Amino acid sequence: MKFDIVASREFVDAVYESGYIWGAVIFATSETEHSSTVINPSLNFETATFPIVVHSVSNQPQVLAVRTSSGAIGTASCFAERHKDNFPASGKKGVLSAGHVIGSMTSGFDICSGSNCATAQVGVHSPPCLDAVFIESNWGIGSPKAFSPLSHLKIAAGDPTEFRGISSAHVSGFVTHFAPYPHYTGSGVPMILCHDGLGQAGDSGALVEVNGQNAAMHLSRITLNSGGQESRTILLEQLAHVMKLNLYD
Repeated sequence: MKFDIVASREFVDAVYESGYIWGAVIFATSETEHSSTVINPSLNFETATFPIVVHSVSNQPQVLAVRTSSGAIGTASCFAERHKDNFPASGKKGVLSAGHVIGSMTSGFDICSGSNCATAQVGVHSPPCLDAVFIESNWGIGSPKAFSPLSHLKIAAGDPTEFRGISSAHVSGFVTHFAPYPHYTGSGVPMILCHDGLGQAGDSGALVEVNGQNAAMHLSRITLNSGGQESRTILLEQLAHVMKLNLYD
């Protein structure tokens, strides 16, 4: 399998002068099992050929900790508000979480901060490949501060990560893989960031910091062909854009 691309001379020179090996890693995910087959197509770039490694991995979504009558089921990343131009739901307040946390439920769960809980209901789901949901709920006491998610332009492999979920009091790691798609923030292709700080069931929806700034939402754990594991997240930058949300913490 070969791909031919066209790039500017400035970009080509930067590749050759960087001293790095350039290529791509693609994760083919499954929620059941993973194959040991690894495909190695190539990318033709000027006079050089670069590897594209395709890993078949198993994907274990880590089901949320919003609360039902049976207990916690997932984690909410942050407070959110629908854009004023997001008619007819403009100005609606709530939280952002992973879509698989509540699945097909539309009500019957609460959003809790410590012992303070507020009744919640589904506001809107993201397109399926983004796996996010805006849950309508009162913010309760306090005034959350608006924030802008860390831009993909300021994230690179090796950057430190950190998050806290309903099951994990503190998880830290480093960015291992990153697919930012810098010229595309639509809903068709998720902007995925993987890191080696591992979450547990119930951590889905947790807010992930990169370089100490709010950057992504925890979705799941993936298992590589090597047997190693990583956490899979999606950039808040994309979720805020696609779902027309203002974010607060």
